[in-house]
Amino acid sequence: MRIAVLLTCFNRCQKTIRALDSLYKSAEHFNENSTAKINLEVFLTDDGCTDNTSGNVKKTFPDKSITIVKADGNAFWAGGMRLAWNKALELHDRIDFYLLINDDAQFLQTAFDEMFKTHNYALATYKKGGVYTGFIADEKDTNKIIYGAKYYKKAFLSKTYDMMPKDMPQECMFTNANFLVVDKHVVDEIGQLSIEYKHGGADWDYGMRALKAGFPVLTTYGICGVSVNDHIL
Repeated sequence: MRIAVLLTCFNRCQKTIRALDSLYKSAEHFNENSTAKINLEVFLTDDGCTDNTSGNVKKTFPDKSITIVKADGNAFWAGGMRLAWNKALELHDRIDFYLLINDDAQFLQTAFDEMFKTHNYALATYKKGGVYTGFIADEKDTNKIIYGAKYYKKAFLSKTYDMMPKDMPQECMFTNANFLVVDKHVVDEIGQLSIEYKHGGADWDYGMRALKAGFPVLTTYGICGVSVNDHIL
């Protein structure tokens, strides 16, 4: 199975390398312990980096399939992700899944186990693949979830609520693209991230669009990675 990994970066060279290294190790763990095998093809947007991120990435992983897309520093997150996704779409016929990640995360050895457990659950329950958002925990306290999914509760005071891992996938509405898996059949139906977003919000929108199109939009069972909790309270 081929997975197109999509990410965009701007002057976070060491974080980008660390994120990719942890992702490759997770893929190796999966391949060593599963009869199914996965192959990662990375599509990285270098949005005008001045720290030679893309060059150092290629140097660090010389034997990996990494395609660099150059931007001028004005793509921002959503724009950079669309550029990477557009490049990956040139190989769409041989891609099985698209995986959107953020380079400030470190992925657990079990990240791809979580992905495929959730995918198999979707196939068994909904008879189709969908969109799966992985939980990212605070690296200093893995009991605290800082990225993952939200649901919208319509009541007197309508608001969104952060979701927490349970012992099974959960239906959700809003998805974070720190570890976001998209089955290729979803892309066939709704395409990629909306051009209406320049930076944030495009990942939330994508989950809602997939849900509206009739695809299962689920959380993973457990956490897929950790990151620094730099949320402003």
